[in-house]
Formats: sequence, structure tokens, C-alpha cells
Amino acid sequence: MVEVTEPTVVIVGAGPTGLSAAAELRRLGVHGVVVVERDKEPGGIPRFTDHQGFGIQDLRRSMTGPRYATSLVRQATALGVDVRCAVTATKLADGSVELAGPAGIEVVRPRVTILATGARERPRSARLIPGDRGAGVMTTGQLQQRAMADRPLGRRAVIVGAEHVSYSAAMLLRHQGASVVAMVTEQPGHQSVAGADIVGRMWLKAPLMTATKVVEIIGRRRVEGVVLEEMSTKRRRRVDADTVVLSGDWIPDNELARRSGLEMDPMTRGPLVDASGRTSTSSILAGGNLVHPVETAGTCSLEGRLLARALAAGLADDPRSATGVRLHVRAPVAWAWPGRLDPTAVPPHVLFQLSTTTTARHAVMRQGTRVLGTTRLRHGRPGRSLRIPGTVAASVDPGGEDVTLEVES
Repeated sequence: MVEVTEPTVVIVGAGPTGLSAAAELRRLGVHGVVVVERDKEPGGIPRFTDHQGFGIQDLRRSMTGPRYATSLVRQATALGVDVRCAVTATKLADGSVELAGPAGIEVVRPRVTILATGARERPRSARLIPGDRGAGVMTTGQLQQRAMADRPLGRRAVIVGAEHVSYSAAMLLRHQGASVVAMVTEQPGHQSVAGADIVGRMWLKAPLMTATKVVEIIGRRRVEGVVLEEMSTKRRRRVDADTVVLSGDWIPDNELARRSGLEMDPMTRGPLVDASGRTSTSSILAGGNLVHPVETAGTCSLEGRLLARALAAGLADDPRSATGVRLHVRAPVAWAWPGRLDPTAVPPHVLFQLSTTTTARHAVMRQGTRVLGTTRLRHGRPGRSLRIPGTVAASVDPGGEDVTLEVES
């Protein structure tokens, strides 16, 4: 057992959220900031995504994923953040964090622990896609790692999903010389930025098939094709392919949070937090894609900074757990973040996030019969992460009834 140490803040996860939170804490004068990462290198998912577009939101310039990840790591370490890789946080209890790494077991006792463990895509087994079990079926993360290792990717691919990451997979496949013969989504449209379908069709040569699902994968030794079904007509057809990429359909990497006894949000399946990242345990905060379905790296980076500012402002006092009233949703809203509302815990410029299962034009927030606010939804397509200004919750009575969020078409 390694001697117990006492840093001020331990951050679990060295992706954009964790690294940006760590760097911001150091800028604000917080000493003893440690980031632990179970992978051999820091940087998170962007280091496997070798195309342009990273850094625009937070660093004000466009770069590839690996360069962006390197930039965040250098920024944090230059400010004095202690980044430790190949180290896994195995247990959080009684204000301590148990770490397992090359040097053995270490117990640290920080004042605050930040969970930034991110999210992962559901594999085939969790999506219940029937058919043969031949090689060539992978998630976007596995595709990116294969490309970085210069391993073959196949020649004809079907991408299941039409989110931001789905178009990233299409760009990667095109760069590697493969063709995308179909991008399939059960939604009535894609869930990426406006115009993504045009870019996908005209530049990436990836035809988008909406309201369609994969009902069978064919190929015992290697994928040979997939059977697609139009959801409205039930009409089926086979598409020849040697690769199937399962993109999106994210789930939070929440094992550590659940084992720590944190109150979980049934909507997002991550820890239940307020807008400052405070959880049900006073010494644990959580942020990034752990607490809501996946956002872009830039959005998570900016959220990490906000979380750090809220934490630094309260470090002089004893950290406290999330307070305020619960936020509930009504169909067709699928989920909303944050799950607790307290006007005293909303950082400036925070944007609430939600997703719907149908097209929506307006969001309405009520506390009992009182309307707290109404806002117009931009790009209110089903399955896409939408944003509304935090000011709609400014008049929440933290001692009143629970709050309900609903949408109108």
C-alpha cells in the first residue's frame, strides 16, 4: 500500500472535460490538482479522431483530434496539473479515492473529486441486432483505433446512426479509401448539424436512409451484407457490405459513480447533478458526457471550465451536495440536464440540454401551475441534443414543487 496523499482536487478522466477543468482550476490558483486516466495516454476520444474541426468552440481554431488532444494535455501540464496515465480509480468512499496503477495501490484524500469518465457507444450485443457473427462489426471508437493502428478497415461500409460521430466515421472511412454504401437511422432525419445530409451525400458519398433499421447482419466469417427494413412499409432489402460501424447510441461510463452510491438520474443514466456539477455527495462533482448524452469535445471542454469556476468559488467553504428541486420531463422529451434546479447554483451563461423523440418548436418549464419560462427550440429534431438558456430557471423556488419540462410542436 502506497502512502496516503492529500491533493486538493482529483479528476477522474483525462478527456476534454477533465483536462479543461484541471487547467482552469490552476488558472484560478487552485494547487494540488491531479488527473488520473486509465488509458496509457491522456486526451480522450479526440486522439483517435484524425480529421479537422476540433478546437473551434474552446480554442478558437480548427485542428485534428490528435492535435487537439495534445494541445489540451500540454495546456494542463504547463499549468502544473499532475496527469497520471494507466491509473484506474477503483473506489470512492468516505472522502478517499483508491487508485490502481503501475506502482500498486494508492489512496488519496482530496477535498473534492470530479468524475469526468465520459460515455461509450453501445456494442452490438446491447443493441440486439440479429444475424451472423462474422468479423467486421465495430463501434466508431473501435474503427478509430483500428485506423490509428493502420489496420485494415474494409472496402464497403454501412454506418448505423446519423449523429455527429457517424459523419466523423464516414470521413475516416473515406480517408482510408473505403466507401460508405449507406448511413442508416431509425429517426426521421439525421441528428448532426444543419446541412450534414448534403455534405454526406455530395462529398462523403454516403447516402442517408432515414426511418430505416438494420434487422440482420449476414456473413459467418466476415460481414457480407446487411438487411435493411423501412419502418413505415416493413419492406426489406439487402445491401452488400464487408463492414458495419455502430455509431452513437451512447451510454455514460457510470460504473464508478454507481459503485460510489451517488444518486443516479434515470433520464440520462449518469449521476444526478445540478448546473454546477454537484452530486448527492458533497465531496464529489461530475460533468461532461458522464452526466448527459454525448456532446462535442468543444462543448465538454467549455463545460469543464464552468465546472472548475463554480468549484473554485466554493472551495473556501465546505463543499455541499446538490440542492434544489428535481426536474422531470413529459413525453416526447426523452431526457434533460441538469436534473436538479437551484437558481443559486446556475453558473453564468449555462445552457440547459434536452432531447425529444419527435420534432418540437418550443420548450416550456413549469413549477406546479406557474410557467417559469418559454423558449424557442432551434433545430428541434428528434434524437438531437437541444439547448435552452439557463435563464428560464431563474425564478425557480428552490423550496417549492418539482419542475416539469415539456415541449410543443
